[in-house]
Amino acid sequence: MPIVWEKFSGTEEEVEKVKYAGMEEFIIAKNTDIPHKCLWSIDQSCFLPGFFRDSIETFYNFEVRPDDVWLVTFPKSGSTWTQEMIWQICNNLDYERTNNEYESETFIYLESHLQAPLLPKQLWTVKPRIIYVARHIKDVAISFYHHYRNIHHFSGNWQDFFDIFMKDRVMFAPYHTHVYNFWQMRNEENILFLTYEEMKRDHPSVIRKTAHFLGKSLNDEQISELADYLSFSKFSRIFEEVTEALLKSINIPGFLTEIHAYGPVIICRSLPLVALDTNRHFFADKEAPLEAQQQSIIHLAT
Repeated sequence: MPIVWEKFSGTEEEVEKVKYAGMEEFIIAKNTDIPHKCLWSIDQSCFLPGFFRDSIETFYNFEVRPDDVWLVTFPKSGSTWTQEMIWQICNNLDYERTNNEYESETFIYLESHLQAPLLPKQLWTVKPRIIYVARHIKDVAISFYHHYRNIHHFSGNWQDFFDIFMKDRVMFAPYHTHVYNFWQMRNEENILFLTYEEMKRDHPSVIRKTAHFLGKSLNDEQISELADYLSFSKFSRIFEEVTEALLKSINIPGFLTEIHAYGPVIICRSLPLVALDTNRHFFADKEAPLEAQQQSIIHLAT
């Protein structure tokens, strides 16, 4: 099999830092037979929770259909927000659908946070529609920190998380290769590259572009309605209710991580959407290294 992995074995301090409740073992996986060698980053390693060793081959050989729609993001880059936009576009703007109906159905689209080389190999031959969403590294970092704390019961502080984030020791890292690989493929006709920032700045335009990519037609009134429905004030309230109910029903450390990371079918949602761009106090002494990494992606992509 082209997918190989090794157990993460850093120093005692490093191993202790990356742990969170229910997860103490991690692996570093990579693909030894890269289909897009001329486009993708040389570094193809991916940091993953240990349970992936039992499923990564199955997922790599997952059957892909031409009519699939895939959503791929680095964690905390707007996947929940984008997921709802895609679902509404593909289901004739059904705003009255209940949460139970939403959760129980197998969708026509699939979601993953895996690095491009670890995604199903048939993606690159069958060529279904793939939507990739990128977000600025500073907002990803702080949002992922809150996610680690609130969902995975990470016991470290912000400095601890920042250290492992910058060393590519958070799940699905490295961030820079994750974004870079899809940026390099952005001109493929079956790939739509979006950013969280453009969704915030001009959501109607992104909705129009996404609908066209998905072969759907929405008029101006429908686009305005969907943009309003997906506004932070309304959409975050909807998902606060869903998330609260989900967290009450499941109280197993690490469980949310596993069901979200394992499955190509969407089973659960992440934390409610929050506009985190104002949390600059977290970055008092960290602007420079984060900005340097963001600039390195821009440099590689030009």
